[in-house]
Amino acid sequence: MADTYIERIVKRKPDSRQRMARLGIVAGGFVLVVAASIIGGMIGIPLFPIFFALTAFFGFRFFLQQSWEFEYAVTNGEIDIDRIMGRSTRKRILTVDCRNFDVFLPLIPENASEYQSKTIKTTVDAASSSDAEGRWFAIFQGKDGQRTLLIFEPDERMLNVINAALPRRLQKR
Repeated sequence: MADTYIERIVKRKPDSRQRMARLGIVAGGFVLVVAASIIGGMIGIPLFPIFFALTAFFGFRFFLQQSWEFEYAVTNGEIDIDRIMGRSTRKRILTVDCRNFDVFLPLIPENASEYQSKTIKTTVDAASSSDAEGRWFAIFQGKDGQRTLLIFEPDERMLNVINAALPRRLQKR
């Protein structure tokens, strides 16, 4: 059997929480620079240039960290999902073998009873947004023994590789 490797990168659309974090970074930086200017003026030390440079540098870094992408890599039926923050920092958030899936279905209202189960303890949402088209979900036992829900957006090639690795009871007919 030949080895298979498919990868895909999905950019996360900013949600309201990320928008508020970005707004907080900008507002906090502005307040810090103004406060440093006032205090510097009172004590006679020009703090504005120092605090402006530090605030711009760290604000830019934190601002970029609010931009997320997910990389899906399927290798011989094993899925690795990494979160890439600010196009520079990568963190592996999940590795799972498709043969361990208990459920693998499209994320549509007809399947809501499966993905809204009370027995699911951990949810990994690696989709571009909560209303994106083409989302699928898988339920499996995580390494910690907890039932885990994975939500992601595989393309057609990925679905074919995953389907071939699934237990026969879950394969599309």
